[in-house]
Parts: sequence; C-alpha cells; structure tokens
Amino acid sequence: MIINTRPKNLSKNIIKLSKDLGVDLNNVHLSEIKSLISEEKKIEWEPKLSKLNDYSNLIFTSQSSAALGLEILASHISTCKINQKFICVGPATKKILSDQGINSYLPQIKSSKGILEMIKTKFYGKSLIFCGENSNRFLQDSLKEMIDEIVCYKPVFKINELANIYEGRDIILISNFLTADFIMKNLNSKILAKKIFVVASERIKNKVLEKFKDNSFDLKVANDSSDNAMLKKALEFI
Repeated sequence: MIINTRPKNLSKNIIKLSKDLGVDLNNVHLSEIKSLISEEKKIEWEPKLSKLNDYSNLIFTSQSSAALGLEILASHISTCKINQKFICVGPATKKILSDQGINSYLPQIKSSKGILEMIKTKFYGKSLIFCGENSNRFLQDSLKEMIDEIVCYKPVFKINELANIYEGRDIILISNFLTADFIMKNLNSKILAKKIFVVASERIKNKVLEKFKDNSFDLKVANDSSDNAMLKKALEFI
C-alpha cells in the first residue's frame, strides 16, 4: 500500500495519477494549508510588492505558494502587467499559473536545486520567492541577498489522522521535512519500523538522518518532488 500524506486540496493530481496507473493509494491527509494573508501581513509585504520591478524572477515552490502568491500579486497589480519571469518547481504548480493565463518556466530537475541551476545559467537577477513556513530554505540560503521571500501559508498538522496509518510494510510519501518530522515524532515506533519512506529530496533525507540519529528509518529519495516521480519511486518497492 502506498500512503499519500499531502493535504486534501493538493492531492487531486496524485489521486488521478494513481488511478491511471492502477495503484492502490491510501490518502491520509496529515495536514491542511492555512493562508497567512492578512491586513497586517500585507503591510509587511508592501515594501517588496511596491518595488516589484527590482526583481527579475518570481518563484513558486508549491501549489499553495502559486495560488496564494497570485492572490497577493493580484491585490497589488494586474498579473497581465507583470513582466518578471515566473518560475515553478513542478508541473502541478505550473498548471495553477497557466489556468490564469500566465506562462511560466520549469527547471529540468524539478526541485529547488533545479531552480537554482536555472537562475544561475539563464535567469540572472534578483528573485522574489513565494513559499510556506515549511520551506526548505535551499534557495534563500543559496542566493542570499539576491532573493527576498513572502511566506504566505503554513501547514497545520492533524494528529488524529495518524490513526489511519496501520502496521504493515506500507510506503509513505513525504514531500517536505515538516511532514517527516511530524510522522517520526508522533507515530508508534513499531509502526515506523515497518515503513518505507519515499521523500522528495536528498535534503529531506539528510535532515531526517541528522535529527533522528538513533533511528534506522528506511528512506528512499525520488528523482524529483513531482507526484509522478514520487509514485514511480514507490512502485519500485511493491
């Protein structure tokens, strides 16, 4: 059994993919997305939004950041008047923009590392990233003064959902470190010991190994963070 842990509103694509592939998918939505947009936050973000022309690139690292980022931008300026390059981490994020008539660019490697390579080789200049509190901060740490951020959402975890993960050699899909941290802190150790974890990046794997040094979790890394790559990696162990 493959277990999807994404929030319900971000699971449409992986549910469709699993049906198309004939994969038995158990949806255990361990978190929900909470928007951080407020009047107070709008005041905080105003210096960045009022100087949008200072940025060459607008980066969206998740579906939630794309949806909420567009909402933030649209409250300040018509998106059709934005001349910056829109950069997305994966096809699901790109679709949110294309549904609004916005063309965007995808890195060859669908990850923050892929975006960094794209910026360094093609899209020079300062960037503005829209992200969540669960951001891995890879781009922020790598680009330093050449990137600003707008943190527009946070995941809210639901402890009761863990009751839907049972003993057995299941494969759990994990798209970010906070989800891994939540599971490994709160799930019964006997259940954890029997699971295979497919994580979205080497960075997530390394953070888990660093924080939970005394445990021997079975961690596998997908080729990239897309739903397709996560499922493909999981299917290797069925």
